[in-house]
Amino acid sequence: MALVDMETIAEGLFWAHVYWMNGPTPTGSAHRSEVANPPHLGWGHAYVVDTGGKMVTLFCPFNLEAHQVSRQSSEYHSLSAPKGAYRSAHMAHFLREQWERAARQGWQKDYASCAVVMKMLGVEVPMGVTPEGAEAKSTGGKEADALGLLKPVKRSGRRGQVLAFFLAGEAGARSVHEATAEMGITRSNLLSQCYLLQKDHGIGYEVAGDVVRVSLPDGCTDPFEKEEDVDPLDC
Repeated sequence: MALVDMETIAEGLFWAHVYWMNGPTPTGSAHRSEVANPPHLGWGHAYVVDTGGKMVTLFCPFNLEAHQVSRQSSEYHSLSAPKGAYRSAHMAHFLREQWERAARQGWQKDYASCAVVMKMLGVEVPMGVTPEGAEAKSTGGKEADALGLLKPVKRSGRRGQVLAFFLAGEAGARSVHEATAEMGITRSNLLSQCYLLQKDHGIGYEVAGDVVRVSLPDGCTDPFEKEEDVDPLDC
């Protein structure tokens, strides 16, 4: 469970004051520092993603980096009430601004963890932001099968979940980071599902940077299996 004096922002998400330390743990300390490269030294604010497991994630919104620590760590035991009230509108704007600035500069940041936090906050995840002067070139995918839909997709399965997610985006395109945050899967697993959608069902997809765009075969408007009517007496 989360420490009681952190500010609850959403289910499983908290805002807290954390003490970042570098170097050896002080002699006599009952808890050990677990973050090798903290964002800075001393006190600072961070998001805490705590869903009840053995580890919690500390996400620093100022450098867009996440650190997993155990509940025995000095970082976890330093967590305390934030200094000042959490400003939700300001932080929503700040996170998006930080993401877009870092992406335009081509900086390697923990966008996946940032997307998780933004989803928990109900903030729209940026899509398709590329470094200045660069184009988001296609890096993978395959066109929809010319023969049409090879077989319907089971809506309740992982492939159906992936397909429905992207079809809900404008022209079938959405952010990979948003998808992995939404479904709790890795980028590799997500792209594997896209490959299987094309191979087994004939549904096209294209990968360009942080964006996946799916496309239905010609003549296909509903790629999902028809749900069978259930007799209430059988329930």
